[in-house]
Amino acid sequence: MPESLFKSLRVGKVIPLALLLVAFAGHIIILRAALQDGGSPLFYDSDVIKDKGCDFYALYVAGDNLRKGRSVYEYESHSAKTPCHFSFRYLPTAALIGAPLSILPPKAAYVAWVAGLEFCLLTCLMLVWFLAGRKMSAFVPLAALWLLYTPMYLEFRMGQFNLAQAFFVLMAAASLRLLSGRGFATWMAASFIWKHNTIIAAPSLIRRKKHSPLIVAAVLIAVLGGWHFVKFPGSLQAFSENFSLQGTGATHGFTRGNLGLCMFVKVLAQKHFAPYFIYAIYGFVFALGLAATQRKKSPDLAVQLCLWLALAVLAYKHTWEHHYVMALPLLTLIGLSGRGIFFWIAAALLALPTPYYFFRGDWMFNEMLIYHAWKPAGLMIAIALAVFGSNKKLLKQKAVK
Repeated sequence: MPESLFKSLRVGKVIPLALLLVAFAGHIIILRAALQDGGSPLFYDSDVIKDKGCDFYALYVAGDNLRKGRSVYEYESHSAKTPCHFSFRYLPTAALIGAPLSILPPKAAYVAWVAGLEFCLLTCLMLVWFLAGRKMSAFVPLAALWLLYTPMYLEFRMGQFNLAQAFFVLMAAASLRLLSGRGFATWMAASFIWKHNTIIAAPSLIRRKKHSPLIVAAVLIAVLGGWHFVKFPGSLQAFSENFSLQGTGATHGFTRGNLGLCMFVKVLAQKHFAPYFIYAIYGFVFALGLAATQRKKSPDLAVQLCLWLALAVLAYKHTWEHHYVMALPLLTLIGLSGRGIFFWIAAALLALPTPYYFFRGDWMFNEMLIYHAWKPAGLMIAIALAVFGSNKKLLKQKAVK
């Protein structure tokens, strides 16, 4: 073998490339498993919901309703025929995406949606590449995290919307880091009108005088959403149920599938759990975000946007395993500045399945505690790294000009 060729195959280059190929192979396995019939015993949602695409079909039905002059929140009578679907819970503006998809047969539309999610994932990998300065040593660990992130299985299988939201926020963060803010307003406004949970980031935008995403989103929601709410009586009430704290029993989302901080507190409090616990969690998490926003040595706006998205996941009363896909932008920006032991602990807890597979039948208290603490613990470690500056490099990051 010529010496020049031997040098080109140095271990420092071959190993990262091999790891990347292994990660891509693992992702293909995850994607293929998600699209197969039957669920996986590793995840509660796929174990109890055997059908594919039930969450996507909510968007499909909403889009079909929109095309045919009905409320997007109507999902029983006169609904499009789908293999399964849940109720639509998002803004009427989000249903605009479902309208063209509803022209296709349901199963073809679901495949198209999964292809769109895959496009979002590959685009996010491209962003990570440029954010990492096109350095394989920094890019490969983070790319592998995205590709092997097991909540993606549920995201694809259920046809969920979290990867799209993570895509919008990472695009906004990359615009700040790589393009001096060009395109930032568009991507941030898109996140507001898509899943609306990023509106929690308003304090950071206001402090940095980045008002345009808020204004654009407010106008679109007021015009398009307001028109829908006026035309279809009861639709505003249907959407407002997202913010209701009434009902803390199993029939209101506090089931084994709920892996949020609220559910973990409910496991601890048991019969003493009440709605004011949820108010307290919301208040604490929002105060934490405000403190991070106001501190003099806070991370840059790109980090803050990803932080707020993670805080929204932490605080929400009905956080399912697939929602943790929205933690990936924060993990990415933390990982770009350094990957110490706490980073990898957070990444492992968030990326790997919970111990659900090993807990069967009637659960003991310690099993419930471990299972429901698994994901919130990983997310809280990641949030702590960003908020409290455990990684000094993170606090010094500035947007790339």
